[in-house]
Amino acid sequence: MNFSQQLDSFLLTNSTNNFYLSQTIMKHLAAILLLFLIASGCQTSDPRIELSRHFELWKVLGSSAEGQPIYYNECGTGDSVVLVFGCFHGDEQEGGQLVIRLAELVNLQRADSLKNRIVFVPIVNPDGVAQRTRTNANGVDINRNFPTKNWSAEATEKRYTPGPSPASEPETRLVMDLLERYKPALIITVHTALHVINYDGPAKEIAERMAKHNGYRVSASIGYPTPGSFGTYAGVERNIPTITLELPPVAIDESWEQNREAMWTVIGRR
Repeated sequence: MNFSQQLDSFLLTNSTNNFYLSQTIMKHLAAILLLFLIASGCQTSDPRIELSRHFELWKVLGSSAEGQPIYYNECGTGDSVVLVFGCFHGDEQEGGQLVIRLAELVNLQRADSLKNRIVFVPIVNPDGVAQRTRTNANGVDINRNFPTKNWSAEATEKRYTPGPSPASEPETRLVMDLLERYKPALIITVHTALHVINYDGPAKEIAERMAKHNGYRVSASIGYPTPGSFGTYAGVERNIPTITLELPPVAIDESWEQNREAMWTVIGRR
């Protein structure tokens, strides 16, 4: 078992057993985990490094195709629910980093002014993150695996492999279950690196509000066909306002500065 697997096993065990460490111990543990992750070959963009910074915020939601834990955080008590996702694609790790930073901001600094209930899932595809691949451990693009009317078994490229059948992947079904459980009023997924706010469903006004803060282009089309995509599943076919925030190819600190208030203005005060 490599270090990443040992780390995931440790975190899963302690989450499942509701084992809570003091803030001081957690800070030391996060530092140790950071050193081990870097030493074991993880890139500094790996969102699992940021996840360990305030691990007390995170609980286990489910597991991936390889059995790795998928974490979530829920903050707020409002009737209106916002779902925020990162890392549908394992090679778009800055998206996971951004969601983690947003969760920390909301939980640790702005919880008192929060008007909604927000559910954060920063790493939908932990197997892909570990391998730095777009697809999950089964070689399936999660964002082509949703049971939409336009789902197709054909892939234009290998990286867009839709799976043997709609919703064949545990990560896909986990996301679908969240929609059924929470009936969200808004969904945001964070990707890289097309530098645009793409929207599906009745979300144009929300996208334009975000653009006033980050200056990104707003578009209803991503520019190419996306059969079986989450945007189609949630936004088009279920009429849930759905934002796909495509970060530009810049460092995470710059993306965070661009999007901190853009995200907060639609998730916290809606």
